[in-house]
Amino acid sequence: MTVTVNLPVQGGSLDTWGSILNQSLQNIADGVNGTNGAKMSPDLDSLIIDGDTVTATAAELSKLAGFIGTVVALNNAHTYLDGASPGVASGGRAVIYGAQESIALGNGWEVEPNGNDLDFKIGGSRRMKLYSNGDLAVEGNVTAYASL
Repeated sequence: MTVTVNLPVQGGSLDTWGSILNQSLQNIADGVNGTNGAKMSPDLDSLIIDGDTVTATAAELSKLAGFIGTVVALNNAHTYLDGASPGVASGGRAVIYGAQESIALGNGWEVEPNGNDLDFKIGGSRRMKLYSNGDLAVEGNVTAYASL
């Protein structure tokens, strides 16, 4: 957007300098405020907010357009900012993201955080839970000292 600023001519704007300056200031205000269809469109090489340099690219920031979640949800969503989508292996990833912050392991297996614990599921049904205190709960039998 181009902001037009007309400056009064010294000695040649008698009786009009006030209105010339007022219109120029109004043009600047319209550009900054986005009024009358005018919008600022800065071309920035860098951006600093509260002393911190923003390192995100314009494409990364655009992915956040319309995001209305919490900071926690944003931190959990950062996984997908690289273009990945649930259930799709892309970009040579060894991990396939599942739904609900989970990791799809293949053949229907998924690991999903549940509070501070981890649920191990197959076909959407939980079969094992690893608690944050180290306890392990399984559905079915546990075989010790087996040869695999």
